[in-house]
Amino acid sequence: MKTKYLIIIITLLLTYTHTTQAQLPLVRNFTPADYNSGKQNWGMAQTGDGQMFFANNIGLLGFDGERWATYLVDNYTTVRAVMYDKQRDVIYAGATNEFGYYSHNAATNRLQYHSLSAALPEAERNFDEIWAVHRQADNIVFQSKNNIFIYSSDKKITNIKEKQRIESSAVIAGRLIFARRDGLFEIAGGRPRKLRGTDALHGLTVRAILPADSIILLATSDEGVFAYNGQTTCPYPMDITPILRESQIFCAAINSEYMAFGTVSNGLILKNRKTGNVIYANIYTGMQNSTVLSITFDRQNNIWLGLDNGISYIVADSPHRDLLGRRNSVGTGYASAVYAGRLYLGTNQGLFSMPMPLKSEPRPQRPQPVKGIAGQVWSLRVIGGRLLCGADKGAYVVNGDRSRLIDGTDGTWDFCELKHHPGYIIASDYKGFYTLHDDNKSIAMHSRLDGLADIQNGSLKEDKDGTIWIGHWQKGIYHAQLNATLTDATITTRYGKNNGLVMDENNITCRMGNDIVISSVDGLYKYDSRSGKLIYDKTASTIFNSYGSPLEIHSMPNNTLLAMKSHFIATASSDGKGGYTVDSTSLRSIADGLHLGLGDIGYLDSKHVILNHDDGFYIVGNNTRRPRPDNLLMIRRITSTTGTDSTLYSAGLTDKPAETVLPHSLNSIRIEFALPEYTGPHNVEYRCMLEGYDKEWSSPVSAPYKEYTKLPHGTYTFRVKAHNRISGRTHEVSTVITVSAAWYETWPAYIIYIVIAATAIAYIVRLMKRRAERELTRVKAQQEQQMREKDIKLQMEREKRKHQMAEMRNEQLNIELKHKQSQLTDSTMNLMRKNDMLQQIDENMHELSESVRRGDAKPKLTKQIQEIRKSIQDNMNDDDNWEKFENNFNMVYDDFMKVLTARFPDLKINDRKLCAYLRMGLSSKEMASLLNMPVRSIETARYRLRKKLNMTGGENLTEFIQNIGES
Repeated sequence: MKTKYLIIIITLLLTYTHTTQAQLPLVRNFTPADYNSGKQNWGMAQTGDGQMFFANNIGLLGFDGERWATYLVDNYTTVRAVMYDKQRDVIYAGATNEFGYYSHNAATNRLQYHSLSAALPEAERNFDEIWAVHRQADNIVFQSKNNIFIYSSDKKITNIKEKQRIESSAVIAGRLIFARRDGLFEIAGGRPRKLRGTDALHGLTVRAILPADSIILLATSDEGVFAYNGQTTCPYPMDITPILRESQIFCAAINSEYMAFGTVSNGLILKNRKTGNVIYANIYTGMQNSTVLSITFDRQNNIWLGLDNGISYIVADSPHRDLLGRRNSVGTGYASAVYAGRLYLGTNQGLFSMPMPLKSEPRPQRPQPVKGIAGQVWSLRVIGGRLLCGADKGAYVVNGDRSRLIDGTDGTWDFCELKHHPGYIIASDYKGFYTLHDDNKSIAMHSRLDGLADIQNGSLKEDKDGTIWIGHWQKGIYHAQLNATLTDATITTRYGKNNGLVMDENNITCRMGNDIVISSVDGLYKYDSRSGKLIYDKTASTIFNSYGSPLEIHSMPNNTLLAMKSHFIATASSDGKGGYTVDSTSLRSIADGLHLGLGDIGYLDSKHVILNHDDGFYIVGNNTRRPRPDNLLMIRRITSTTGTDSTLYSAGLTDKPAETVLPHSLNSIRIEFALPEYTGPHNVEYRCMLEGYDKEWSSPVSAPYKEYTKLPHGTYTFRVKAHNRISGRTHEVSTVITVSAAWYETWPAYIIYIVIAATAIAYIVRLMKRRAERELTRVKAQQEQQMREKDIKLQMEREKRKHQMAEMRNEQLNIELKHKQSQLTDSTMNLMRKNDMLQQIDENMHELSESVRRGDAKPKLTKQIQEIRKSIQDNMNDDDNWEKFENNFNMVYDDFMKVLTARFPDLKINDRKLCAYLRMGLSSKEMASLLNMPVRSIETARYRLRKKLNMTGGENLTEFIQNIGES
C-alpha cells in the first residue's frame, strides 16, 4: 500500500500544470496526395539515419525528408505494424495474414520484402491482422488479435495462441507483456502467465503498455491511465484524465520527457512529465484529422502521428509555440500586452483580448475583439496603470473589452513614458509628436510638439537624463530635448551618414538594460554624453556578430537579450561576468515568418516573450534548449538519365556510401540525397561538387539532387554538404563514382586497334608500292611520249617562226615600199603643185609689175595684191591635197583615218588633220605651221578635240590617239 500511495504522490507532483505554457505546438501535415499512398497509417518506425517508415493501407511507406516511396508486401494487404531492427538493419512488418521483413537488395537497388509467415503450416496462416512487432533479446515478436508469433535467431517460428483477444503488447525490461480484457499477462517459458494485481483491468481495453521508470503505465481506451507496480494496479491520477476518457485513447507513447496519447476524437494530448504542462494538437490547432491511429517519438523528441487520414508531425520539443493556431488567427501580429488579467493582441484587423492565465484546452479559446478599435493596431503600452493602444485612427485608452479615443490624436505609432516627468507621456502619430497628461482621473492631450513636426513615424526612447531618442527609418537618429512645460521640443543633434553613422537609413534605437544603443548596419553605437557623439561599441557589436542590416534588440525580463532581423533571430544570456552565451539556432525555424519593423514584442510573464508573425503570434521561452542531434545526410540514389531512367545505386536502411561503377552507356546521371529535417520544407540547403569534374562547389540550393550529363570515363568523388537551417549545423558526405570506359576505350579494344592498324599499314604499304611501281612505269612512258611530242612541237614552232618571220619581212617590205611610193608620189605632187603655184604667182606678179609700170590707180594695185594672197591661201587649204594626204596616211598608218572617221563621224577636216599630226608625233609648233594658225590656237583646238572625243579629264590626248591607231 505504501508503494501505491508513493505512486500517487509522485504522480501528483509530476502532473502539476503550469498554465502559462498552454500554447499550441507547431504542426506539419502530410496528406495522402503528398505521399501518394493510402489514407490510414497504423504504425511508425525510424531508422538509424533518420528515415521514417509507416504502416500504411497500401504497404510500407517510406520518407527521407525529401521523397516518399511505397513498398508492398507479398499478398498486397494493409500493413498494420512496423519495427526497425538496428542489429539486422531490416524493417519487420505485419500485415493481413502476413508478416516478414524488408531489406535492401543490392542487385535491384530497392527494399525487398521477405515473407516469414510463408514458412508457417498452412493451417496457421489465417491469423488475421498483425497489430504489433517487438524485439525481445534475439527474438522478433509478431502479435495478432489471437496469436503471438516468436521468430527466433535460429529462424524458427513459435506460435502461441490465445483464446481471448489480445488488446496490446510490449517488451519492457526484456519481458514480453500483453493485455487482455481480463488482465495483464507475460510470456514466460513459452506460455502466458497472468500478472498478479491486475484484476483492476478487468473489462477494460488497454491500448498501450508503457514503461515509466519503475512502474508500467497502462493506457485504456475509456478509463484513462492506470499504473502497475508489480503488485497492484490503480488509476494514474492526472489533470487530463477526464479529457482522455472523453476523447478515447487509441495509442500512446512515452519517453523521458513526455507522455503522448493519440485519441479517437481529440487528436494528440501531450503531457510533460517534468513540468506537468499539457499540449493539445487536433483539427482546432492545425492538424488535418483528429483520429490518431499510431504515435511515436523521433530522434529530435518530436512526435509523428499516423492519422485516419494522413500523417502529422508535431514539433513538441521546441522553444516556441503558436499562440492561437491558424483556425483562431485574428490577422498579422503587431503588438501584445498583458493588462488587468487579460492578454491583449493588436493585429492588422483590430484589437483582441483573452483571459489570463492561458489555459490548456483541446479547443483553444478564440480572442474576442475590443469594441471601438478596428483596423490596424500599431502598439500597446501599459503606462501608469493604463493600457494605451496606438492604432490607425488614433490613440486609445483600453479598459476590459471597451476603448476610448483620446481627442486630438491621429494615427499613433508609439508611446513612451516620461519617467522624469511623472504623469506625462510622449507619443508619435501621423502628424508628428505630442504629449499626453494623466491626472489619475483621465488622460488627455497636453500639447503638440511643433519642434518635431518634420520627423514623423519615429520610434521613441527616453534616456536616463530625460532626453528623447527618436529613430526614423530614412532620416537617421534624432536626439531631442523637451522644454520645461513639455509643450515643445528641440532637436539637439541629428546623427546620420555625415555624423557618426555610416548611413541615414535603417538605424534603430534599442535598449540594452538601462542604456540606449543605436543599431546600425555595421554594429552597435552608444552615446557619449561628454562629447555628444555616438561611439562604436565593439564589445556589444560582437555579442551577436551579425552585420549588414540593423538588429532589433530587446532586453527581456531575465536580462536575456533578444535580437532579430530579416532571416535572423537569436538570444544572448548573461554569464554573470560581463559576457554572453548566444543561441542562434533554437528559434531559427521562425525567423522567416517574423513581422519586423512596425509593432513591438510583448511579455507574457518573466519567462515568456510574445513575438509577432505574419499569421499571429509566437510564445517563446527564455530557457535555452539542449540541442538535439541531426539526422544523417544520405546519398539516397543514383539513377541514369540516358534514355529510360534506371537505378544504378540505392542506399539501404542505413546509408553507407560505397563506390558506384557506371557503364559508359549510362554516363548521364542524377544523384539524389537528403538530410531528413521534418520541421518544414526547404529547411535544408545543399551544395555539391564532383571532384575531377567540377572546379568549385555549387551555389546553395534546396533541391535535393544534382544532375551530370555525359561524364567522361574516369573515377570521381561526389561530395555534398547540407546546411540545416534549424540546427545551424553543416554535414558532408561523399561517395566514389566510376564511369567505365566505353568498349572502344578498353585495352582489348586498343590491342585490336593496334592489330588492325598494323595490318592496314602493311597492306597500304604493299598497295602503295605496287601503285608506285605502276605509276613509275606510266610516268616514264608518259615522259618519253612528252619528249617526242615536245620535239615535234619544237620543230613545228621553228617552221612556224620561219614562216612568220618571212611574212613579217614581206609585210615590212611592202609597208616600206608603200611608204617610199607615197613619199615619191607626195614629193612629185608637191613639186608639181609647187610649180603650178609658183607659175601662177609669177603671172600675177607680172601683171602687178605692169600695173605699177603703167601707174595704175592704187585700188587696182591693192586688189591685185589681194588676189595674189588669196591664191597663196587657197593653195595652202586645198582640200584635194588633203584627200590625197588622207589616202597616203591610211596606207602608212593602217587605215587610221578610216577608223577615226568611223568612230567619230562628227569630226571636221581640221579635227582630222590635228588627229593625224598627233598620230605622227608632231609638236604644237610644227602643227601650227602646217595648219597655218598660231600656237595658242593649237592648244584651243586640242581642248575642243578632247570634248569631241568624249575624253575624261585625266586621259592623255596623244596616248588616246595612239591607241586608236593601234586598235
